[in-house]
Parts: sequence; C-alpha cells; structure tokens
Amino acid sequence: MLFSLHYERCCPSELRPGEGKRVPRDAAAKLVGYYIGCPKCGKPQILCSAPIDPIGPTFVETEGALVSMSKHQCSACGRSYSIVDGAFVDAE
Repeated sequence: MLFSLHYERCCPSELRPGEGKRVPRDAAAKLVGYYIGCPKCGKPQILCSAPIDPIGPTFVETEGALVSMSKHQCSACGRSYSIVDGAFVDAE
C-alpha cells in the first residue's frame, strides 16, 4: 500500500487507512511528526519525530513529503510497519 499525504483533511479522524497528515501542516516549518492512519485498521495515531520523542520514529522527507519512516507498531491492532520509498512495509 502506498502512503499518501493529505493537507485537505482538517481532522485526523478523517484520515483513511494509509493516509497521513504532517504536523505542522506547513511543509516549510520544522517537523513535529505525522498523523498516520494505520494501513491495517485505519486508526489514526500521532507519531512524534525522534528529536521530540526519544522513542519516536525517524522521518525522512523530500520537498515536504514523507519518503521514509522507521518502524512503528499500531497501538490499536498491533501491526508493525515502516514506510520505505513512500510505501508501507511490514516490519517484524
């Protein structure tokens, strides 16, 4: 499943599985993290970047778009995943 970034959706609860929203919304502003809808269950979660949360994932962006994210486990369904080259990858 490909990861898609949405700026139009105003509320994280509107995100669909595999969609994300950057926090803050302005791509030029310092990255805080992302709201990401789990690709399995769709539950949106806020993931704070590692500089803000020491156990948070590491994000790699290109031109304001999320390209890669280190491993994360969904708190709702338990699926572990990462994002590599803009696509979700199961992580063990």
